[in-house]
Amino acid sequence: MLDAGKIKTIQQDIEKALREVADRHGLVMSNSKIVFSDVDFKLTTTFGDKTVMGGDVDPEFVRNLKRNGSMYGLTLSHVGTHVSIGSRMNLRFEGLRGKKAALRSQDGRVWLYDAMVVAQLIRNTK
Repeated sequence: MLDAGKIKTIQQDIEKALREVADRHGLVMSNSKIVFSDVDFKLTTTFGDKTVMGGDVDPEFVRNLKRNGSMYGLTLSHVGTHVSIGSRMNLRFEGLRGKKAALRSQDGRVWLYDAMVVAQLIRNTK
């Protein structure tokens, strides 16, 4: 029988192996999403090419940026731009998550802000 603790351990082992493969092939991967019951589980991970995405960013954020960025005047060329919002300084723009802009802080946390506000900040910094 599968329980939450066992699933978490399995997920960590699988992610570690997948990250090694991704690094070896010049890919970047998103955090895995897992759905499980007591008899099975499904793990979903997205991979992308580092050279196309402009570095080590979440492929899902970039995919959403390519799909919806034109609504906010944002393109792939904006990935990696650093902005500051309030007390959060030096946040790196990584793409979109729905209608929110994904900004990564130096400690690795992802902050979501209104995409229109972030687009205006990016345009003002360039």
